[in-house]
Amino acid sequence: KRAIIADSSYALAHAGLCASYMRMWQRNEEPRFAIMAEQSCEIALEHQSDLNSVYVTLGQLHTLTGRYGTALGEFQLALSNEPSNAEALIGMASTYKALGRLEEAEELFEDALVVHRQFANRRFEAMTLDNLGILHRQLGNTALARKHHEAALEIVRSSGYRASEADTLDGLGQVLLDEGHVEAAREHVE
Repeated sequence: KRAIIADSSYALAHAGLCASYMRMWQRNEEPRFAIMAEQSCEIALEHQSDLNSVYVTLGQLHTLTGRYGTALGEFQLALSNEPSNAEALIGMASTYKALGRLEEAEELFEDALVVHRQFANRRFEAMTLDNLGILHRQLGNTALARKHHEAALEIVRSSGYRASEADTLDGLGQVLLDEGHVEAAREHVE
């Protein structure tokens, strides 16, 4: 906010505020934070219309608030400016997943995985592998789901990104339970 007070046309400050308000909305779902996030994003784009991070944040916000068509449009704007924007690919994939369009979601998660690997972004590679694991479990392909979760777990453990280890273990445990491996599943979720 101080940067905006110093220069009200500073688009990146408005973009940062937009992302902060969105995270606040995620934590407690107070409608005022969604409104404030959207307003901050709109101001950022008024000052600098090529900020892909703002389109991604708006897309995420619209997905979280159930405005899927609008979300897809925002992600598409980001991708039209930067086709290899992994955040936009993941956001669009998550929106398609929420809409039940799982095959389209899978394709976009796979595209994002390629980008993460290209830039050696191991933390987001692991998160994308987890998303693919969850998706394949929904599609009933537990073998592929397990493979993705195991690959994510290996990255998480070898790279020190321990914050997401619990989610990865939970996903792997759910798959193992689906496959009837009760004891192995218990080891992963306890």
